[in-house]
Amino acid sequence: MKGIKGSVLAMAVMAMTGLAQAEAPNLKPGLWEMKVEKSSGGTGMPSGADMEKAMKQMQANMAKLPPEQRKMMEERMGNAGMAFSGNGGMRVCLDQDSIKRNEIPLNDDKNCKTTIKTQTAKRWAADVVCSQPPSTSQVEALFESDSTYLVKMTGQRTGGGKTTSYAMDMRYQYLGSDCKGLKPISQVRPPKAK
Repeated sequence: MKGIKGSVLAMAVMAMTGLAQAEAPNLKPGLWEMKVEKSSGGTGMPSGADMEKAMKQMQANMAKLPPEQRKMMEERMGNAGMAFSGNGGMRVCLDQDSIKRNEIPLNDDKNCKTTIKTQTAKRWAADVVCSQPPSTSQVEALFESDSTYLVKMTGQRTGGGKTTSYAMDMRYQYLGSDCKGLKPISQVRPPKAK
């Protein structure tokens, strides 16, 4: 379950570079928080409550580190454009450049290939195929307002000789214009070649 949590969380939190000609969603630049609203999928797939509990446990473990180690871990996460939110979520910073470049948190796992099917200012849809762990997902982002959007993910993953279906909904909520030292996605990930 540990590997599944990590890979699903990485897929959910990281950023995806969109098509250059697509209209960017109308989002406020600043600090955003992602929380899992619900999750299902049989054996080994953590529920939304399990994901929140795991995030809180990771935060608690980090808090127990000696100050210099904790600072180093926080800097690594910040340099990767991520931070714990303190309440079971993850935070990312979207600056205006991130939004214009369509680098909105969906997916950019190096083990995954994303194919965008639809990309408008209100809705994105994409297929994601990952090699580690082997999985296929259909991802939909619904940009409800300038301060909230929902990412829905459904798919199948293979492990232990069997294939299991899963579903997860993640809510991204705007927290404010101050990114609190977190590097914006546009500074963490350079533009991809066109």
